[in-house]
Amino acid sequence: MSRYIPVELRRIVVERANHLCEYCLAFEGFSAVKFQIEHIVSLKHGGQTIAENLAIACIYCYLNKGTD
Repeated sequence: MSRYIPVELRRIVVERANHLCEYCLAFEGFSAVKFQIEHIVSLKHGGQTIAENLAIACIYCYLNKGTD
């Protein structure tokens, strides 16, 4: 499965979260680093690239989540 997330799917995830990190609720507008779209259930564990399995995460939450 591809790691590519289409632009429209990214837009849906970001708008659903109101530009807030879905883990710590930091606002993307106050961050110097663009937030990441990441899989909640990783691809290697069978997660799909669908809106329900994607979250927007600040760089701190994204880097601390890990792969499992």
